[in-house]
Amino acid sequence: MNARPTFKFNLSNFHNQNYRHIEVAGTSIHQIFNTEVFYAEFGYTEDIKKSGLMPEEFIWAEYIKDGKSHPNCLQMHIVGYLNKHSDLFKQKYGHLYGQWLADHEIEKTEATELCAACKLKKFCSESSTRT
Repeated sequence: MNARPTFKFNLSNFHNQNYRHIEVAGTSIHQIFNTEVFYAEFGYTEDIKKSGLMPEEFIWAEYIKDGKSHPNCLQMHIVGYLNKHSDLFKQKYGHLYGQWLADHEIEKTEATELCAACKLKKFCSESSTRT
């Protein structure tokens, strides 16, 4: 497996210099211009928005809270977004993207209990096939 770096996004702290950016190792790699497109990558739909659940709350509840999701799922949604929307990402990491997808498929089979219980399983499978 090719080690995937950890990608972080900042959409909640507008005082941070990297607000609306995705960064790796403390360096901005992409500016998020359309937050709705970004959040949609995680399964945040118009129906969820209408329910009153904020995007950050949704991501926390679905990917982070109680460790109920495999930690790499959040990363793979960020990577999927970057692969579609960031030329810099494609330039620096594009050659590794296919391998990261393959590694994630292996990780999902190793985390069968977690993935079987995940309500985003169908969405996750669909998003991994979108380019």
